Amino acid sequence: MIDYLKSQTNLEAASSSHPKSQQLISSIPAGWPKQDWASSQWYATPGFGTRHMEGPDLYLLVIDADTGNSIVLHENHF
Repeated sequence: MIDYLKSQTNLEAASSSHPKSQQLISSIPAGWPKQDWASSQWYATPGFGTRHMEGPDLYLLVIDADTGNSIVLHENHF
């Protein structure tokens, strides 16, 4: 599913300093395993968090470098 999301939504490489990264990190339940955010792989919709976009689905995806577990922040503005 993650490969499909990356290929079908034209995600670009991002980092833990992405403008929406703190929103994603703060939404993680306290009981979930801790991640090394800096060493994880980050991908995002181009422009997400830096410009207003209506219509498309917007994604910030992080893949844990150790476990391969993925977390997705998804927004849709219509």
